[in-house]
Amino acid sequence: MRLIKILLLLALLHSKVFAIDLGLYSDKAIVADRSHGQWSAAVSDSLAKVMVKVSGNLGVTSLGSIQDVIAQPDELVQHFGYEESSDSLSLYIGFDVSQINKILSNTGQAIWSGDRPQTLIWFYNKVDDKYLLLAEDSSLLQHFQKTALSRGVKVFFPMIELGNTQISFSEVNAALYDDILKYSLAYKVDQVLVGINDYDGHVNWQLFSNGVSYSWSHEEGDISTEIANAVNHMVDGMVARNAIFQDKLMQAKITLLVDDISGLSDYEKILNFFKKNPAVVNVNVSKIDGTKVLFKVTVKGGSAALTKILASNSNFSIKFDPDAYNEADMTYSWVGH
Repeated sequence: MRLIKILLLLALLHSKVFAIDLGLYSDKAIVADRSHGQWSAAVSDSLAKVMVKVSGNLGVTSLGSIQDVIAQPDELVQHFGYEESSDSLSLYIGFDVSQINKILSNTGQAIWSGDRPQTLIWFYNKVDDKYLLLAEDSSLLQHFQKTALSRGVKVFFPMIELGNTQISFSEVNAALYDDILKYSLAYKVDQVLVGINDYDGHVNWQLFSNGVSYSWSHEEGDISTEIANAVNHMVDGMVARNAIFQDKLMQAKITLLVDDISGLSDYEKILNFFKKNPAVVNVNVSKIDGTKVLFKVTVKGGSAALTKILASNSNFSIKFDPDAYNEADMTYSWVGH
């Protein structure tokens, strides 16, 4: 069966174009040609993106077991096809749904494959003494769309219509948000995200979902990075509220490598952080090598739960370290000096 599948894939490398609908378990990659080397690299990259979309976990590809799967993805390819244009060649790849779900479940990840909330985004920039709604042709909209697409969610933007009083305003207050929500009803979306950029690097965000509002603010400086961070923050919350674990009480022992620990104070802060979290059953140290410390963390909910725990503390930063210990399932840097 494996041989037949491989022969089929090789034959299709030179087949004619056929259409494939993109979904959570599919991806599109730009390739230089139809060689097997280009195909193989594109499939690995696309599988990594699918793992992120389906699990809802940005850090899922840092797990050793997932990296092993991504390195040899052929058996997970269910179908693929090419599309040529005047200046590019695209490869569409569809992966085996049941196998992807099985792999994620076996590694303690959530499965977020149901209907996902659709979001209407209102984004305002401050110009002189007024806040102006982002125009539909603004290049900034691409940053919203690109990040949302990478997370497998749909976002929309309001149409600038004559008589819409929320195209511009001078003061941010509760009445403003009430008006925005009133106009948003016509779009029949599940939630509304409002971003207000003061153009001094400070953006206030307000998310309205199922009658509950969530607010946060950042001072990123680079607006494109800030937009990406905001969309990821929104999606992380959606995952926490909507994704399903096959066994919510499942416990897993995760080997976590934390680098850039400068001394005893950092070490104690990390241990205390884990011990205070109710999802962490046990934590101990198995190896210390200079600034690197290898922790054994037993956590309810598996590696997906640990990833969310680490994401809640800005002192941890995901690190893609090719020189990390082979036994490390996850690698992070400590930036809380």
